Amino acid sequence: MSPQTVPVYINDTATDFTKIVSGRRHNCALKQGGTVKCWGEGGYGQMGNNQTGNQVSTVSVTGLSNATNITSLEYHTCVILNDQSAKCWGHGGYGRLGNNSSANSSVPVSVASLSGVAELSAGATLTCARKSDNTVWCWGQGSNYKLGNGDTFDRYTPVQVGQ
Repeated sequence: MSPQTVPVYINDTATDFTKIVSGRRHNCALKQGGTVKCWGEGGYGQMGNNQTGNQVSTVSVTGLSNATNITSLEYHTCVILNDQSAKCWGHGGYGRLGNNSSANSSVPVSVASLSGVAELSAGATLTCARKSDNTVWCWGQGSNYKLGNGDTFDRYTPVQVGQ
């Protein structure tokens, strides 16, 4: 892929995109009906299509048909599903996918022990969720106390902020 200095057409016939998010070198769009399409750099699995190659046009994220919201930053993307659970894919470093691992994933993986998700926000090396009970939970890189749980350890599953 070469850098573009002007907007370019996304090679997709869909006109039902409802939200778009951008990571460091990839983009993903949520469509009406809950599917997700991604494009751009995919070296860490950011496309979510069970591959790690770059994509110049949109590709469907594997196994998602019920996403209701989406967030992305750096090299990972996460969605809220209609059952209020969450899934993430891409770079797993520091535990930012929340699945009790630091491995990259090229397909969506469930965030461990997290339900009732109302809102998600991705940071460069972490992700946070606000649950429907208004508690906040974060996972990923804990340096500089950024997970809000009082320590600096990386967390591979969600920890409650303020606990």
